[in-house]
Amino acid sequence: AITSPTASQQITNVNAPLTVSITGQGYHHWHYRLDSDFPTSGPAGGSMVMSGTSATLTGLTSGTHTVHVALVDAAHGLLSPSATHSVTFTVALPGPVITTQPVSQIVSIGKTVNLSVTATGSGLSYQWSRNGVDLQNETAATYTIPSFVLDYEGAYKVKVTNSTGSVYSDNALL
Repeated sequence: AITSPTASQQITNVNAPLTVSITGQGYHHWHYRLDSDFPTSGPAGGSMVMSGTSATLTGLTSGTHTVHVALVDAAHGLLSPSATHSVTFTVALPGPVITTQPVSQIVSIGKTVNLSVTATGSGLSYQWSRNGVDLQNETAATYTIPSFVLDYEGAYKVKVTNSTGSVYSDNALL
């Protein structure tokens, strides 16, 4: 039986432990598949795990997933249809959270300006803007102006996005 994750468990990470309890006699290993059922006959396919160990489901995305587990006889490598189990669980990855906001600055002409943001969450992407207009190709956590001129004055902010949502930073005035 699959002991983790459970149907009532809500996963909040892109990786989740997969634990299976096997009872019975003999030497066995098991295979698992995420969101793809096993064939009705023939080789099990999927990922093999030795009995008594666990695996990690990786690269999970938000939504509903089903993990299928099948006990496989190690001597023959044949799928045992009577020893399959599935559990459906939900992944709710947290949206991005800004932990350090960009800071307003008084800047001298010709000086280098660095604006940065720190955020938590998985799979983050960034888009800087000035006065509400996206800055082309400025998609890192730090935005640098190598030599400040008056034309660069304005309100800068960054949009932080992942598969769950987006959040805007506070404005940083230059």
